[in-house]
Amino acid sequence: MKKMLSMMMVILVLLLPMKVLCLSAHAADETLSYKVQEGEKTLASLVYEIVDDQVVITQINMVALGHLTIPNSIDGYPVTAIGNNAINARYPHKLLGVTFPDTLTSIGDYAFLSCYNMTSIAFPDSLTQLGHGVFSYCFKLESVTVSENHPRYCLVDGVVFSKDKTEVVMYPPAKLGAIYTIPDGVTAIGDSAFMGNRNLLEINIPETVTSIGPGAFKSCEQLTHLTIPETVTRLGYAAFHSCSALKSVNIPNGITNIESHVFFDCNSLESIQIPNTVTNISKCAFYGCASLTEIDIPDTVTSIGESAFSSCSKLTSIVIPDGVTGIERQTFSNCMRLTSISLPDGITSIGVGAFQYCRKLTSIVIPDGVTSIKEKTFYNCENLTSVTIPKSVTNIGEWAFQGTRELSDVWYGGSQEDREAIFVEKAGREAFLKNNWHYNTPIATRGKKPTATTVAATTATTIATTTVAQTTTGATTKKATAKTRIVIASQKTTNQPEQTAPTATTTATTKTTAAVTETTTATKNEMAVESTTTTAKTAVFNEAQPSGFPWWIVAVGAGLLALVGIGVWCLQKSKSIDDD
Repeated sequence: MKKMLSMMMVILVLLLPMKVLCLSAHAADETLSYKVQEGEKTLASLVYEIVDDQVVITQINMVALGHLTIPNSIDGYPVTAIGNNAINARYPHKLLGVTFPDTLTSIGDYAFLSCYNMTSIAFPDSLTQLGHGVFSYCFKLESVTVSENHPRYCLVDGVVFSKDKTEVVMYPPAKLGAIYTIPDGVTAIGDSAFMGNRNLLEINIPETVTSIGPGAFKSCEQLTHLTIPETVTRLGYAAFHSCSALKSVNIPNGITNIESHVFFDCNSLESIQIPNTVTNISKCAFYGCASLTEIDIPDTVTSIGESAFSSCSKLTSIVIPDGVTGIERQTFSNCMRLTSISLPDGITSIGVGAFQYCRKLTSIVIPDGVTSIKEKTFYNCENLTSVTIPKSVTNIGEWAFQGTRELSDVWYGGSQEDREAIFVEKAGREAFLKNNWHYNTPIATRGKKPTATTVAATTATTIATTTVAQTTTGATTKKATAKTRIVIASQKTTNQPEQTAPTATTTATTKTTAAVTETTTATKNEMAVESTTTTAKTAVFNEAQPSGFPWWIVAVGAGLLALVGIGVWCLQKSKSIDDD
């Protein structure tokens, strides 16, 4: 009995630290919350943190439909900040309006995203910092109130500007009016300034503007016309994202970098001119521009980001400048009408899925220097009939050519031995290797159908070279001699002028036929030996494999039996102690 008590004490000692850890974790996870009451009902729950003796509201959970008034202080600490994405995404529709405390200094990014029932707001004089897209997609928000004494912002015709009137800060999403002219003197259009406005058809930008911030015109779904002055030197991230009615836009000469997602999903954009000052086209810059039929990339461009032209479904052709050294991941994926693309000699890498679903692409030449064709590079390029692969390629990824059902010719810069050394991933391997491979193809003739004479001479020479390398037995030597005769006969047929004596031609043909017959017989014998060897290896391999018996069942059963045995032993031991 004493032994059993000792064992129980050991177990308790082991479990006690785990209990302490669980309690500590629970305490760490505990959050502070404040309930906002409206009469007897709870209107909202505010989750907050205390940082430097100040309250930062991290989440607003609307419980009921209504107007929220945020208190000046909670637990004796002033409320100074509302964090990023504060409004709970499940309840934004319940917020009809909000009154900010006089102590508030900052509102974080997307804090009131999609509060589409909110119609008006007022900035407290203490507010000095607005995050990115604070009131994005608040489609009923038509008025903002800013006092004349506000130290940071001012109001001009219902639009929020910086105090010095040099920056457009916020154009209310529901503000009426189809045309808006930004006043002279403005130098910057701020982050998300016009984001989500559904009424504007045209915006006039003065030549004093030099910068258009991230998301400035994002989701202005009715905007059809916009002229960007040449004074602008920066187009921020996603500046025209989802401007689905925009048909044309100019890029000023001062722009050197087209930032990511700038024209993302501008599916009505038909034409655009990229100036020769641009050196970089970033990730997803023109993604989903489904109406874009052509685009000229200037020679100054040296970098094109991943998915930059993905899903430009009407784009038919494109030329990549010589300065570009790599095609990134999915750069031209889903360009379903792309029929031709020219890659410069300086290309050294092609990313995953770079041309997948380019269903109209018929041929492509991969430049020398490329060492790897990544997975799904040409996946489902259904009309691809020929591809040129340089000798420098050493690896072909999974499904790189899967779905290229019309592919018949592969023009390869190396020999058959070089091709066999290429590592081809198992998935999609068979579909690719079944094609007609043309070896040692000169650069000038890659992708072109050779003449019958050239094919005969090249094929015979390849056979002879391969056979001579294998002359390790008497039979192999005999094959090499026979195949060498084929080469000689072929060269005579190719190089000599047309013979007038039919007897000489018949003799050469007869000799060639005999040599071919002899070679075919030797090859068949060799194939038979190789087949036998392969069968034997397969049998040995199969015998060496495990039978597939589910050994884990035996292990579990043994464990259960051991537990039962221990239990029986404990009961017997306890009984013997009690008897004593």
